Amino acid sequence: MADKKLKSTLGRAIAGLGSLSPSGGEGSAPRANRQQPIRYLDAMDQSIDTQDVFEMDTERCVPWPFHNRLYELLTETECSDLIESIRTHGQLVPAIGRRHKTEGRADIEIVSGARRLWVARFLKIRIKVDLRVLTDEEAFVVSEDSNRYEDITQYERAIEYRRVLGAIFGGNQARMAARVNISAGHLSRFLALAELPKPIVEAFPDPRKITLKLAAQIRAAMNSPGADKRILAVASEIARKHEPTEAEAIARAILATKGRKPGSGGKRVEIKGPDGAVAFTLEKRSREVIVKIPKDRIGLAQLARLISEALGNLS
Repeated sequence: MADKKLKSTLGRAIAGLGSLSPSGGEGSAPRANRQQPIRYLDAMDQSIDTQDVFEMDTERCVPWPFHNRLYELLTETECSDLIESIRTHGQLVPAIGRRHKTEGRADIEIVSGARRLWVARFLKIRIKVDLRVLTDEEAFVVSEDSNRYEDITQYERAIEYRRVLGAIFGGNQARMAARVNISAGHLSRFLALAELPKPIVEAFPDPRKITLKLAAQIRAAMNSPGADKRILAVASEIARKHEPTEAEAIARAILATKGRKPGSGGKRVEIKGPDGAVAFTLEKRSREVIVKIPKDRIGLAQLARLISEALGNLS
C-alpha cells in the first residue's frame, strides 16, 4: 500500500472525529496533519490524554465488538499488501482504539484497524494505536468514516449495521441512517442482507461474497408461495457439499428453485455410453436444456456426438 494512500486514510479518520465535540456534537475544527510523538504503553494503569499515539504489545488489544471486519476470515493472502508495506516501511498509520475495562490483559479495543492488528500479530511486532476517549456512538462514527473508502464488503458492513442498530441506536433506524449519512431505505437493504436465513449464508463458502443485489434477489424469490422451504433445502444441500463455487453460481442454483414444485422437472433423457452405463442426462425445461455429466465418464468428441443425438430426441 503506497505511503500516499495510507496517509490519506489517516487524514480521513482523524477528520471524521475532528468534527465531534467531546459531547458528540458538531463544532470543533478538524485536527489535520497533527504530528504526534510515539509513546510506549506498558503499564495497564498508565494514564492517557484525550488523544495520544502509543506503541504496545498486540496481546493488549482486542477488536471493538462492533468493528466492520470479519476478523476470523482475514488471511495472509488478503493482507499481503499491508504485510509487505509494514515490513518495508513500518506501520505508518496508527490504528484507532480506546480503553477497554477488563480484568485481563487485553485492555485496548481497536475501533479502526483490524487488518493492522492482524498483520502486527502475524509479524509478531508491536502495534501503534491512536488512543482516544470515545463513546460507543463516537466509536461507530470513527470506524465508519475511517473505513468508508476501504475494501469493507457489503456483507461485513451489513453485519456491523445490524449489531450497532440495536446496541448503540436502540433500534432507531432513522437516527442511525442520519448518523452515517445514508438513506433509511439503503440502511434497510443492509439489514435485510444481514438477516438472511442461516442456511442461505452457509451455502456460500465466503459469506463476504453475498452482495445487496444477491440478497434482494434471494429474498424476493423466497416470497413466492411455497418457495422458501425449497430454497432453504437447496441451500442446505449446497452447504453440505462444501464445493468451491463462485457466489453468482451459488445464487443461480438457489434462485433456480423459485416456483418449482418437488419433482416438477422437464422432459429428461438419459444417454448411455458404449459400456451401457449412463454417460450423461439431458433435461429440457421451458427456457433451457440442462446437461448433467459424471466426472471422467466420456471424451469430448464422443460427448459432442451424443449431445447432438440427444437434442434431436428432445425436439
